Amino acid sequence: MLKNIVDMVKQNITSKYPSKRANDLEKMVNDIQGGKALVEYSIWSKVVRSMFSGAHAEMIISYLKLKGNNQQASEVASTNMSKTSTVSFKTDLRAEDRKKNSTMHQRGRSRESRSKYLSKSSSAIINLTPKVAFHDLCDVILNDQLSEHIRFLRKFMDLFK
Repeated sequence: MLKNIVDMVKQNITSKYPSKRANDLEKMVNDIQGGKALVEYSIWSKVVRSMFSGAHAEMIISYLKLKGNNQQASEVASTNMSKTSTVSFKTDLRAEDRKKNSTMHQRGRSRESRSKYLSKSSSAIINLTPKVAFHDLCDVILNDQLSEHIRFLRKFMDLFK
């Protein structure tokens, strides 16, 4: 099954970058497998959608988005130690935005500068197309498939016990 995931990632990378040479594509795939590079949203979402259907695929994609955002938020926090905290949940972000809005309004900033400032700070934290690590992608897909097999075989296991 892992080979299937690798083949699908390779196929999606090849279709996304048709002008790259085979050596470069192979290096990209090896970097992704080795953990040196993250898998882009456009690639991993196609893999998930090709393996699962409908609402099940969307559920896995939303879980991986959350996992990718948490991973990127921790990378931002580790590389930028001057910030006091990294907001990872929407409710915390909204509360922080309200504080910023009230202090910016008191400072007399214009609406445009406030919206630019907030969009810059919010986009660094919540990304709609996050990258995920290859091992996370494989773990989520394989664990989900294993749980589905167990659920399917449960009736047979109970019958033969």
